[in-house]
Amino acid sequence: MIIDEKGKIFGKINIIDLLAVLIIVVSVAAVCFKFGFSAHKNVGSAGDEITYVMKIKAIRDISADALNIGDSLTEKTTKKKIGKIIDKRVEPAKEVVNKADGTLTGEVEIPERYDVYITVKGSGTANDTGYFLDGTYQIGVFSSVVFSSRYIETTGTVTEIK
Repeated sequence: MIIDEKGKIFGKINIIDLLAVLIIVVSVAAVCFKFGFSAHKNVGSAGDEITYVMKIKAIRDISADALNIGDSLTEKTTKKKIGKIIDKRVEPAKEVVNKADGTLTGEVEIPERYDVYITVKGSGTANDTGYFLDGTYQIGVFSSVVFSSRYIETTGTVTEIK
């Protein structure tokens, strides 16, 4: 008989102990598969060029003038370089206004405020899980980025990744 009257296999191993060991082995195998042999492999390298467009909404003209083509940008929390400005477009800032009766008007220009679109080229990794600037800072469309240049610190929203 394989299991005796005390619940031991071959008189030596307890069934509960065997189940605990099997659970541990299966867990270790699952972790190894997920992080070592998973189908998610890089399709790019750290030297990839990532070009993206950010919108800085409703800033003053002095702030818009502080963003210049050629400026290097640094992400605020990680202090990592996230690229250089290669193009800039300035438009009058607009917003939709909610009237007192609850209806919305069309877009109305905000006086003395500007929306600035900057195109930034940075190096990083582009793979099947996303875009990572400087190999670590992940961006995506609609992600918010707090950054600084030589003259300004502000927040932009990624509107496009090329």
